[in-house]
Amino acid sequence: MNYRHVAALALLGWYLMVPRFEHPGDRMTPADGAPLSTWTVSYAFDTAAECQAGKRSDQEVQAKRAKENPSNEYFQALSEGSFRSQCIASDDPRLAK
Repeated sequence: MNYRHVAALALLGWYLMVPRFEHPGDRMTPADGAPLSTWTVSYAFDTAAECQAGKRSDQEVQAKRAKENPSNEYFQALSEGSFRSQCIASDDPRLAK
């Protein structure tokens, strides 16, 4: 393995990303089908395993917030949409589009 390859691997990270939200009618919902480049980075991680663990933790937090705030549309939408969050490699070409 050459030094350039090692440097490239060292720069690779993982993002926990969530889709942007829309307001169709009077309900806030994740923008399904929106390009990945329009999604929001929630957290950054060094490894895919850390990202997956962060995703599970985030889902638990969002579910708790939604339960504690049943009338809060934002928390409800995040809770319902949290399964849509994805771990994406920082060098994923879909981020540039």
